[in-house]
Amino acid sequence: MACAPESVTAWVDDGLESRPRTLVERHVLHCSPCRLQAAGEIDVKRRVKALPEPESPAGLEQRVREFLQGRRGFAGH
Repeated sequence: MACAPESVTAWVDDGLESRPRTLVERHVLHCSPCRLQAAGEIDVKRRVKALPEPESPAGLEQRVREFLQGRRGFAGH
């Protein structure tokens, strides 16, 4: 297998079927650039998951509901 950055990303994201996943896993074991790419992407995912969940501004839910109710009445919807 040749280097395929998109496949490495799909592998990191667990988005490959069994056969392609196995091919990418083998490739990453023997290819330093792809191994570095995978390690970097895994680290980014770990850091993003560790971020605190942002709080919604006060009243956001009510404003969205009002907006959607207004849209239903628009153009016969």
